[in-house]
Amino acid sequence: MNAVNSSHLHHEFCPLDTTIKIISGRWKSIILCRLKDQSLHFNELSRQIPECTRRMLALQLKELVNDGILLRVIDGQKISYQLSPLGHRLLPILLEMNDWGKTYLMQKKSSL
Repeated sequence: MNAVNSSHLHHEFCPLDTTIKIISGRWKSIILCRLKDQSLHFNELSRQIPECTRRMLALQLKELVNDGILLRVIDGQKISYQLSPLGHRLLPILLEMNDWGKTYLMQKKSSL
């Protein structure tokens, strides 16, 4: 199911489901954070995220490009990835989710 179709996942209109679908994926948030300040080639991303297999990286990049979050830029023989305007609008949401996660983990850790 693509991100647009997931807006009606629960048989009612829910844009939140679309957002969750777009960012779901084990490596997508890390990819987006790596690209927040710069464009990178596939090999550069692969070196920065060594735990992610090249196949999985290619799949996650393809999904982010298809969803309009990343741009695949071809310059001669070189291909790089960068955030699209929609991707730049998504960054503050991801950063806020990261901050929320830190707070949540600190509260959970202190309650143990």
